[in-house]
Amino acid sequence: MKVFSKNVSKCVTPDGRTICVGDIVWAKIYGFPWWPARILTITVSRKDNGLLVRQEARISWFGSPTTSFLALSQLSPFLENFQSRFNKKRKGLYPSGLWGLQFRSSFSVHLLSTQIISSEKIGGCQP
Repeated sequence: MKVFSKNVSKCVTPDGRTICVGDIVWAKIYGFPWWPARILTITVSRKDNGLLVRQEARISWFGSPTTSFLALSQLSPFLENFQSRFNKKRKGLYPSGLWGLQFRSSFSVHLLSTQIISSEKIGGCQP
């Protein structure tokens, strides 16, 4: 059986969330804390019988020049999980990753202590 991959602008994850290119998310790699990231591409792979094999995203980490390919299960909505993911006690690059949201993004995000006021892609897919 062959596996076919296709880049898409948005997709529905197995747990029912819709995720889009450009969305801001929390991303997780083993051994590192949840970190803010932007979705650059989404790739869906299916067998020729239509069975879903993999959904993955290429993400850009805020506060870092690196990108990674992660399964969509390793991503979670940014605003929805901000209170549980943000660790204001963490030192090092962590704060710069979050402040990168304010300075490096093409939309408005303002961090005010532990409250976020946002617009556009941070809340999900646009119509």
